[in-house]
Amino acid sequence: MSPYLSDRNADFKKYHSDFIGLAGTKKQIAHFARLFGMSFMPSQEVDKNKSYEVNHSASFYLTDQRANLYAVFSTPHDMEMIYKDIIKTIK
Repeated sequence: MSPYLSDRNADFKKYHSDFIGLAGTKKQIAHFARLFGMSFMPSQEVDKNKSYEVNHSASFYLTDQRANLYAVFSTPHDMEMIYKDIIKTIK
């Protein structure tokens, strides 16, 4: 398992049970972030539990599995508006 694999999917589940976080190696995630001009800076420090901090954008990026971008949701996050936009996008 990559140390950069997202184990924070519980954060996304509070919005919808089908939401998942971005996962991959540091290099893969950095590449994905560059595609969309996202900020992504993982800490070089890892604690005894193999946890580390990642500084990143607070925006949501709605993509498909091929990294086609459909929407960007910036802060503040209005869940009702995000939900409506996602429904319009997937129809």
